[in-house]
Amino acid sequence: MMKPITRTPARRGFAMLTAITLVALVGVAMAAAGSVFRLDLRRTAAVTQDAQLRQLLIAGERAARDKLPATPGPVAPSEGAVPLPPALASRGATLSVRIGAGPNDAEAAATVGAALAGRVVTQTLTYQRGPAGWRLASAVIPSSD
Repeated sequence: MMKPITRTPARRGFAMLTAITLVALVGVAMAAAGSVFRLDLRRTAAVTQDAQLRQLLIAGERAARDKLPATPGPVAPSEGAVPLPPALASRGATLSVRIGAGPNDAEAAATVGAALAGRVVTQTLTYQRGPAGWRLASAVIPSSD
C-alpha cells in the first residue's frame, strides 16, 4: 500500500528574511552611531577653539596693558597686531589691540580682537590709572545676538 503524500508548508525564505532584517538593523544602528560620533567631534573642536580664543583675549589684555603709558599724561591712541607664536599663526590666528583715550587722563579704553579658524571675538577693556599704575576696571565681550 502506498503512503499518502502530505505537503509541509515551505519555510525556505524565513531564514533569509530574518538575516536581511538583522543586517538592515545593524546598518541603521551603525549609521546612527556614526552621526553621534561626528556631532561629538564637531562639538569638541568648537570647545577647543573657544578655549584658544579665550587664551588669545587674555594675551591681548596683557598686550594692551603693556601699550599704556607708564608716565602721567594723556593716552595716545594706537593700533596694531600682536605677534603670535608660529604654531598659532600657521593656523590662521590673529590678535589685534586698539588703544584709545578715556574721558580723562586717568582712564583708557582698549579693544582686543582675536580670530581663529574663521571665528572672531572682540573684547572691550577699560583701564584706570592708580598709584600703582594701570588696573583693569572692566572687560566686556559684546553679545553676538
